[in-house]
Amino acid sequence: MSRKIIIAVFLALVMILSAFALAMGSYNAVSTNKPENVYNVPPPDYKAFNLTGSANPSMTVSFEIYVPLYNYQKLESIANAVSTPGNPMYHKFLSYNDIEKEFINMAQYNKDLNYLKDHGFKILSSSAPIIVASGTVSMVESYLGMHVNIYSNKTESFYYGFGTPKIGNTMLFIDNISRMAFERPSTLITQKQAESMEKKLNQNETFPFVAYSPKYLEQVYNATGMYSMGYNGSGQSIGILDFYGDPFIKEELAYFDHEFNISAPPSFKIVPIGPYYPYEGIETGWAGEISLDVESSHTMAPGANITLYIANGNCPLSAAISYINSQDRVDDLSQSFSIPDSCPAIQTSALAYYQCEVVTNIMYAMGSAEGITFSASSGDAGASGYSIGALGSVGYPSTSPYVAAVGGTSTYLDFQGEKLISFNQTAWSNYGFVPPEINYGGSTGGVSILQPRPYYQDNITGPSGYPYGKMIPDLSFEATVFPGFLYVMPGNETCITGGTSEASPILAGLMTLVDEYNHGKIGMIDPSLYYLGEHDYKNVFIPVDYGYNIPFTAHYGYNLVTGWGSLNIANFAMAYKSMKLNNTLSIQISTEYMNSTNQNMSINETGLGEYMPGQNVTIIANITYNKTEVTSGTFEASLTTMKGILKNITMHYNSTLNRWIGYIIIPEDANGPSFIAVHGNYNKISGENEVSIFSGYYLEMLEPYSTSYFSTSYGLEVIGHASYLNGTIVKNYNVSAGLYAYSIFNNTYYKVAEITMMNYNGTLIGEIHGNYPDTPSLIIGDNAFAYTPFMNGPYLQDSIILGPNVVEPGAVGAGQYIFIEPAVIMPENQPSLNDMLCSNVTFELYNPDHVMVSKAVTRPYEIGYPASLPELYVPKNSMPGLYTILINASYDSSSYGYINGTFYGQIYVSNYITPRISMVNYTYEGQKINIYANISYPNGTEVRYGMYSLTFYPAFLSSEYYDLTEITQINMNYNESINMWSASVELPSYYNDGSFGKNYLNIQEIAELPPGPYYAFVSGVSANGYPTTTSQSSEHFFYIEPYQFIGNKTLKSLPVNNGLALMNDNINVSGS
Repeated sequence: MSRKIIIAVFLALVMILSAFALAMGSYNAVSTNKPENVYNVPPPDYKAFNLTGSANPSMTVSFEIYVPLYNYQKLESIANAVSTPGNPMYHKFLSYNDIEKEFINMAQYNKDLNYLKDHGFKILSSSAPIIVASGTVSMVESYLGMHVNIYSNKTESFYYGFGTPKIGNTMLFIDNISRMAFERPSTLITQKQAESMEKKLNQNETFPFVAYSPKYLEQVYNATGMYSMGYNGSGQSIGILDFYGDPFIKEELAYFDHEFNISAPPSFKIVPIGPYYPYEGIETGWAGEISLDVESSHTMAPGANITLYIANGNCPLSAAISYINSQDRVDDLSQSFSIPDSCPAIQTSALAYYQCEVVTNIMYAMGSAEGITFSASSGDAGASGYSIGALGSVGYPSTSPYVAAVGGTSTYLDFQGEKLISFNQTAWSNYGFVPPEINYGGSTGGVSILQPRPYYQDNITGPSGYPYGKMIPDLSFEATVFPGFLYVMPGNETCITGGTSEASPILAGLMTLVDEYNHGKIGMIDPSLYYLGEHDYKNVFIPVDYGYNIPFTAHYGYNLVTGWGSLNIANFAMAYKSMKLNNTLSIQISTEYMNSTNQNMSINETGLGEYMPGQNVTIIANITYNKTEVTSGTFEASLTTMKGILKNITMHYNSTLNRWIGYIIIPEDANGPSFIAVHGNYNKISGENEVSIFSGYYLEMLEPYSTSYFSTSYGLEVIGHASYLNGTIVKNYNVSAGLYAYSIFNNTYYKVAEITMMNYNGTLIGEIHGNYPDTPSLIIGDNAFAYTPFMNGPYLQDSIILGPNVVEPGAVGAGQYIFIEPAVIMPENQPSLNDMLCSNVTFELYNPDHVMVSKAVTRPYEIGYPASLPELYVPKNSMPGLYTILINASYDSSSYGYINGTFYGQIYVSNYITPRISMVNYTYEGQKINIYANISYPNGTEVRYGMYSLTFYPAFLSSEYYDLTEITQINMNYNESINMWSASVELPSYYNDGSFGKNYLNIQEIAELPPGPYYAFVSGVSANGYPTTTSQSSEHFFYIEPYQFIGNKTLKSLPVNNGLALMNDNINVSGS
């Protein structure tokens, strides 16, 4: 599905969601404004999706019912307490039965479940407090009181339900948005995807690939240290959550184990969540994701059991996590997918945000209280690839406070023969800039715009000008395909596979080793990670101090590319178990508000702590030490939103209630997901905890919507709704917001305009009109929650920026050229017949001091006759460092004059390296030869870590060597004993396909193999970004003689009478 279609589908959905407050029965929002029932307002058509009519009464639809918990804030308090070292409740995990008794409204849940069963609905998944069921449209209309409509754009369609439900005290969601969100794996990269880039480019680059066995990763993360102590995951269980399925995963795992000499897991169970149709995994690509997840986690913990949860495509994430919690079967759960913060469906619908993130967060809190360690991939598009600008790319569930966010690294190995003797890790870095539709690249990191910063990140300083959101990632592990690791994909095809889809299950496998060492579950690991990061960094973590993800850079300590780096898992296990912290206070928090009749209203009745501006919120804290009430001391409460800590108040002990009490009046600028934290000390003993609330209104931004591209130069209408989280629109509330522009040079957002949105019977309307910076921009709500990224000007993110070697890190040598391919899409409010025909595009190269050092100008395209693609020269005197490329477009809108736009990329500039190849100069077909390359930095120091591949080709194909580096490649490894890179190659012959495999150079018969002059060529990049030259001057000439080589053999007869080259053979011929 194309980017435009995806956005259109989401927008059509979210317009409906915001219009209907999808089916919330008997919901009382905590507010001084009375929510107005708007369930039966006809939805507007949006984009290319039009209402085709009511769904066929016999059509089957699925839906989700969520029964709000009793006092979810107490559950959050417990989830934090059992995961925080030093807390009296540390590692005192709850059982699912404990949670069911104290927090779940089982009477309502069973009432709903029985109601559905009694009326013939099919229960797809039931795990309190969530039910997923299906039935025909006529059943939905008759028994649930909901109507179902179909929207379509003639190629894509979806259904949704609206109306006033007959089931009360629950949330009812009827749509197939989950199937669209998880239609394909989002964090999986394969060698085939990388190779497909070559087919889309019109320029000449080299394409080196290098592949390793995943067994070497056991040494990289010191899992071998755990094995030597007798811990391989035995008795533990790795959990993996994926979608759709893989019908052959057990056979693929057996083949993988045989291929890489790994023992089979003691138990491998597949547990479907909802209807199970595994062949859909082949069609959607999830089968490859599942292969990678299972095999990479199993490699780390070969003695652990594996439980593979397969959710049906229509199953919401919250329902899947609820089901896994209820099973209480796994110790760790890996999730290799990510829904970006910029997702239009969530950005433009309060109800979608509530369903996708608020409810699911509660499910993660429940699992954390049980002791499950959740991890999730951070993403594969760097910090800017999933959004517009540097905000919006990080995604859920890695942004959840209860989930460890896992980014990516690149791993380089150093061998002595076949023995690994050392390694080097860098951040998985971007190419330069490659749009997601062509190929992802780079560890996604940054700051969330939908999830506030949790307490364990209090001591980490975020970037200036960014919201106070959770910082991503927490850790990073192997993810890149440059170089890559081999896994067995569907069809038992062994190939390079990666992405942060590889990193998350690696962590899950490693954590089972820690579980075994610790003799029990670990639970949420982030509080311990950040404590050890501050107190035992060098011992526990493998620092990653080189790399970038545009615009952030890796450095020693915590960073927004790799987090804390990777774990030395043996050292982590020992440090984790031996942490000796002073006992802390136990603090459990709840909130209430005083209504207009001075009655305390508990969130237990509504299931959601949602508070409006001006409300007086009562904060209640139960503080104990060694199970004894603390009645004295100094304690404060604070309100933290995406804008930072907005309020601090003093708590007082109430002897009547035996609780500490404080009051906060919600300020008007407090909006969005928030934390109420209580902290303080008694008798020099400290403690802290926090719980979540939602402050103010959700601003559903309909135009400009998230990731859209508009121009403000000639006026941009701003349209939206202020809404409660149940989707009910507020009709008497005006909203103010700010327009912010992004600067890549300062890596910050700065305010450029005020926006006033007036409320017209529920619809907010404002306008931005003026020549504001034509850059990635952001609308931030002042008195309602919104962080909406969009492009002010033409969309430029389909442009391509690549170094001469298509590898990661993206790097170019001084004196080389950067290959650029411009792409311009018109602003949505400034149409044109032909975007490229009307556009001038310039590429400007800036050094780390922000001084422009080079420039390339493209002329407008002529219809049918594209201009020659330019190259951006890197001056020979350029100093090493991370350089920025500005893409400036001047777009002639014909009717409105010129509209300008600016986007960016980054690439590492260094000095290029010329490999010096040595080998025998005369060879024979079928001969095994050793080829060596002396690869040194400009100062003469040998390059020990990097990725280099060797190819050779007939001299008459020398002009096509760029393409041949992608078709025919052999790994080169650094040989410590001779301080050179080496590869062993068997040349093709009549008797053997040789090292390059069948159909070398598309030759079908050996008779076609052209003898004569050949060239050998080495290409690649060092781990710290020094690329090889792409000049043919580095080719090494050798000659293949037209003879079949036979060496070191005992022959009873000769295969042919001529054309042989014999060496050290024994020939025993009998006869006359």
